Amino acid sequence: MPENKHLIKPYTYLPFGGGPRNCVGMRLGLLQIKICLAHMVLKYQFVRTPKTDVPLQYQRSIQMIYPKRSFADTL
Repeated sequence: MPENKHLIKPYTYLPFGGGPRNCVGMRLGLLQIKICLAHMVLKYQFVRTPKTDVPLQYQRSIQMIYPKRSFADTL
């Protein structure tokens, strides 16, 4: 409650995944993603198509950033 706010000791409540003892799975997941990206870069060749805008123009939404021209627009 707001009237008891001054009684709360800092870091008394840390949800799972917060603070110095954060989730071990989060680090493992990030490591797996990095390894996956490294393998993709080594195994495949990424090329630009003639329809690719240079520089890319991005459109922002609440949760994502994506190119203004979507793949569906080019079909």
